[in-house]
Amino acid sequence: MSVVESEKRLGELVAEHPCYADVFERLGLDYCCGGKQTL
Repeated sequence: MSVVESEKRLGELVAEHPCYADVFERLGLDYCCGGKQTL
């Protein structure tokens, strides 16, 4: 299991780890249009 850097933006995380997209969608986190927010 890897450690996720909390200061990375959601869009960056999905670009590096596409499988995170499903998790973010289930949690209602916008990683695309509003992907500039961090965890």
